[in-house]
Amino acid sequence: MKIAKVPLRVSFCGGQTDLPWYFEENEFGCVISSTINKYICVMRDEKGKINQINDIPPMSGLGGSSSYVVGQMYTEHPNMNLWQLAEEAYHHEVNVMKNNVGKQDHYSAVFGGLNYIKFYPTQEVGVSRVDIDVDDLFSKLVFISLGQKKIPSGKLLDDVKSNVKNNTLQLNELKNLTIELATNHFSNFEEVLKESWKIKKSMSKKVTNNKIDDIYELGLKSGATCGKVCGSGGGGYLMMYFPNGTQMDFIKSNPKLKVEKFYYEPKGVQLV
Repeated sequence: MKIAKVPLRVSFCGGQTDLPWYFEENEFGCVISSTINKYICVMRDEKGKINQINDIPPMSGLGGSSSYVVGQMYTEHPNMNLWQLAEEAYHHEVNVMKNNVGKQDHYSAVFGGLNYIKFYPTQEVGVSRVDIDVDDLFSKLVFISLGQKKIPSGKLLDDVKSNVKNNTLQLNELKNLTIELATNHFSNFEEVLKESWKIKKSMSKKVTNNKIDDIYELGLKSGATCGKVCGSGGGGYLMMYFPNGTQMDFIKSNPKLKVEKFYYEPKGVQLV
């Protein structure tokens, strides 16, 4: 039996600029994302039967479907070049499984770590490690389970496509914020996260809802300075940033919320 351990990921900025209808028409797209210590284990037996074990339920906004595809392909082709693995996994999920996802998740799952990833119209992809104290960053983040599945990315994609010109301008802003975040080595993290969350909410009414907004406000009152919903929005996890050590106050003051800690995973897919 072959077993692939594949990390999930948290995307910090640039989501949806990794969709081909954007980066093929706008010079390039870019994201910053990090793999975390939550995994999907994909198991393939001698007869080719596939089973999986998930640390986190599907549709949580952490790139689980893409991690599964990466693990499935890696157990079948363990000697495949990693760049080819990421690209093949992306094409399989989009063209065979018909999931409207961007490219970032597959490259995150394959290479692991905190990366600045660029997507070019030529279909080339650049992956650069972001050199910051990632453990310190994650020590200040909490992730609140929203108790509901995120909106499927395909539905949000319909909203984005309904007004390509306006949303292209907004996606250009997200791209510029991502470049700034990478260039400044996260010194402007709070400002970028605040602005990118405003932009993402303006692109679709399905990104947030009253429940998410209420929890976000609770976080701000307890010392958080910014946050965002992981993935395409509408559910999954709400990430909040507490730079001044008040996250335990937030957790104790809101016992009904399911608050979790995720930590940095520097490695990508592995056979175990």
